Amino acid sequence: LAIKTYDADDFERTLEGFLSSRSCSEASYIEMNNRRIATLKLEEQIDFKRLGKTHYLEVMEPRPEKVGKDIVGFDHIEIFTHNLIGVEQIIRGHNIEYSNYVNPGHEAIVIVINEQGQEIKFTDNRLDLIVAAQLSRGEGTILKV
Repeated sequence: LAIKTYDADDFERTLEGFLSSRSCSEASYIEMNNRRIATLKLEEQIDFKRLGKTHYLEVMEPRPEKVGKDIVGFDHIEIFTHNLIGVEQIIRGHNIEYSNYVNPGHEAIVIVINEQGQEIKFTDNRLDLIVAAQLSRGEGTILKV
């Protein structure tokens, strides 16, 4: 699950709120596209019912050019799959619009679900493994262990 903050100050306040609470057991962030993306491991799982559960929450600072323009709050949900090709075939078979996304740590199929740009992303890598790889390459900053 990923949430987007309003601006850099809101990112700092939101992150500090999680870091100072008992709900967050681990936290780190990376800088990507001129903004920060923090990954938090929560003590309790977020339950999405049939879609699964997760301990991880991403807190995203908007890109500088998007401050005041992007939706604040829910940005996207990532669903891990071992079979992106199969997911793509199913989506294509139902004539659902999608795009392919490639990042250094993973590939994804992205479906925009409304006019605000909120998304469902089917991804080929788990967030905890992506973050571990980023940290091992020295790309991230650990905030809480």
